[in-house]
Amino acid sequence: MSKSLAHTAVVAAKGKGIYSGINVTLVRSVLPTVGAGEISIRDSLDVLAGTDLTKEVEIATASIRKSAQIAADAAKAAKATKVTLMIKQASTYDAINKIFKDVATEVIESSGLAIDVNTTSNLTNQLVMFPETLGVVFTNDVPTCENVEQAFAGITGSTLTMHSDAGSVVKELGF
Repeated sequence: MSKSLAHTAVVAAKGKGIYSGINVTLVRSVLPTVGAGEISIRDSLDVLAGTDLTKEVEIATASIRKSAQIAADAAKAAKATKVTLMIKQASTYDAINKIFKDVATEVIESSGLAIDVNTTSNLTNQLVMFPETLGVVFTNDVPTCENVEQAFAGITGSTLTMHSDAGSVVKELGF
């Protein structure tokens, strides 16, 4: 079923230009993609509600768990005391949002860090206008959060690191 091996995207802000001196890391959980003609895991968990999705829930949970650990490790490396969860409030992805919040909370709190939950609109504004107020932001694999990740990487001239079980690939982004 799974085609993509990447499980986490990490944007480490370099702080160029007006963003010099910021130290913000945006971590996005990336659910495995599927083959042609198949429904993605993130879509199936909400679109196919009511059917047996045990396998999809297990895959999503394992992927989010890996990403949450990367977010927790980034926060500890930055000597932060919390990780901020970015969740799209009004969403068609209620089931995946619940799995994300539950798994992220479990992993991050078991790492000795606090959790702060905020919305995509509030955090997008903070990332663009006041990034110095944030440390590590952890977000789910929904389209809005992917857009925020790409926009933040672009405006800050950051690197994007895609993590998989096979290793990591770093890409330079931004202007």
